Amino acid sequence: MLIWNFSPIGFFRGAVTDAAAAPRQGAAAPGARGIIQLQAGCGYEAALDDLNGFERLWVVFVFDQAKGWKPRVQPPRGGGKRGLFATRSPHRPNPIGLSCVRLVGIDGLRLEIAECDLLNGSPILDIKPYLPYADAFPTAAAGWTDGLDHSSWTVVSSPLIQAQFAWLANSGCAWDVDALSLAMLSEDPTPEGRHRIRALDGDCFELAVKTWRLCFRIDPVARQVERLSLSTGYSDTALAGEEESRWGDHELHRRFLKQFP
Repeated sequence: MLIWNFSPIGFFRGAVTDAAAAPRQGAAAPGARGIIQLQAGCGYEAALDDLNGFERLWVVFVFDQAKGWKPRVQPPRGGGKRGLFATRSPHRPNPIGLSCVRLVGIDGLRLEIAECDLLNGSPILDIKPYLPYADAFPTAAAGWTDGLDHSSWTVVSSPLIQAQFAWLANSGCAWDVDALSLAMLSEDPTPEGRHRIRALDGDCFELAVKTWRLCFRIDPVARQVERLSLSTGYSDTALAGEEESRWGDHELHRRFLKQFP
């Protein structure tokens, strides 16, 4: 078996650090921006010559947070499990990512990009120009994704959950529950095949976000999600100290419940 060793030409720097909060596709996140910082002392300054005239780039990178892979996976849309190679799952035999991003500008060895779905710290393997005449095939068949509604859901928040998000942000919570839930629910809030979502009584659903549980309601006609409230994902016995948490955030949840009983 042949083995190739690759060295990163640089690293991506951006605001998103958790894979659950990353856009599923960069083109669906026009506000997502970041910097590709290339390695110094490698001659990459000359390699960037003439790139400024291109509006879009192909970025080849490493899914460095991926762990293992399975031959069939559950995509965020489209019902049941699909063959891995028929999906964009980051968990692959070789964890290599490919993203078509918009080039905003170049300053030395720094490339500012937009409409990107990379995580902070992602190793960059290569950069190539996007060529519309060779890379765009808008009428090509898209397999099982043909016929799916690819538009995002609108997500709104109740006054209560806005106050809860603000409290968590100021109380040392390890995760941005607001951003994580927004990324998950704007993609597809329906529970079909989603182990993170379960139906509650009435017309409400519950989303598991790390150690938190988020109650929400959906309007399928308007394609709108209303985030209603947060609650703890721990049992009473766990919060009483009878069970340990690998996250070490029992005390945060106890304070949350006093603030929002």
